[in-house]
Amino acid sequence: MADLKTVTDTVHGTIRLEPLTLDLLETLELQRLNSIRQLGLTYLVFPGANHSRVEHCLGVGHVASEMAKALDLSPDERKLVQAAGLLHDVGHGPFSHTLEHVLSRELAVDHMHLTQRIITGEDDNVSPEDRGAFPEVVRIHGVLERHRVDPEAVAALIRGPSEKGAKWIVPSNRKEPPRYLAQIIHSPMDADQIDYLMRDAHYTGASHGTIDFSRLLQTLRIHRGELALDRKGLPALEGMLVARGLMYSSVYFHKTVRIAEQMLARAVERSEAPIADIQKMVDHELLNWLVRQGPFQKEIALRLKYRKLYKRILASNHDELTEATRAVLASFKDPMERRRTE
Repeated sequence: MADLKTVTDTVHGTIRLEPLTLDLLETLELQRLNSIRQLGLTYLVFPGANHSRVEHCLGVGHVASEMAKALDLSPDERKLVQAAGLLHDVGHGPFSHTLEHVLSRELAVDHMHLTQRIITGEDDNVSPEDRGAFPEVVRIHGVLERHRVDPEAVAALIRGPSEKGAKWIVPSNRKEPPRYLAQIIHSPMDADQIDYLMRDAHYTGASHGTIDFSRLLQTLRIHRGELALDRKGLPALEGMLVARGLMYSSVYFHKTVRIAEQMLARAVERSEAPIADIQKMVDHELLNWLVRQGPFQKEIALRLKYRKLYKRILASNHDELTEATRAVLASFKDPMERRRTE
């Protein structure tokens, strides 16, 4: 207990840092997230939304650990879900989800697949130059192995079952983890959602993200191998689901935020650098790099820097669109086709 270390979190208060958490926080992969905003360009609309992706990761690790304690899981299971919560977002690129669709299209992977590969040591999202500056720093899979935590098991929890729910994405020579463990990371009441709703509501000033976390913990159960709630916890779960819907409509999908995101995506799409290199950047590196790429990219970077955003000139409900218009909009998924039309 003499070596106990804690950190004061804006949302959860005092968080105890276990030895594994401390060592993982020393990795370049996690520290990189200090320079990536959790909500991307949302700060252009909600000025307080400057919290980092690493704050959220710390919060998810804490929430996952508290859920494991409430379920009376074994120390090994608790360590596993805490590591998965802490590491679940290490695959994010600059401005978090803003460029997710570009990454998915160009690299044929999403940030979750990339996270899985980073944890197992198959991939790296730290540039060779930065990695070379700190050759002594152990990578994530090495830290996990040092603490006798299987990187493959952590990656499996983060990825979860396949979309059909039939099989886990784990090597054939490894035992599938219990479903309730992954449901702490991925489910309608997972640690990820609990933290981001509470944290994003706090920093944006939106009142929609209020969650009765204590009540959820008190009523959390394991039923037939699945994560479940006692009936008394249903109002808290319903409140969380309502809060999620309101946060999406009022914050995450705010029209001005979406305009800024599309501006940045257009600038990146017109750049020549491989998307894999851009994925390794952090927020300020991407904006500084765009300024040097060409007139259009420079204009967009400066517009984002000084909040001189494009304006919406037309809004239509999907039901009002003709089939021809819908076909044109569908073709815009191809950047080259969209550029020809624009």
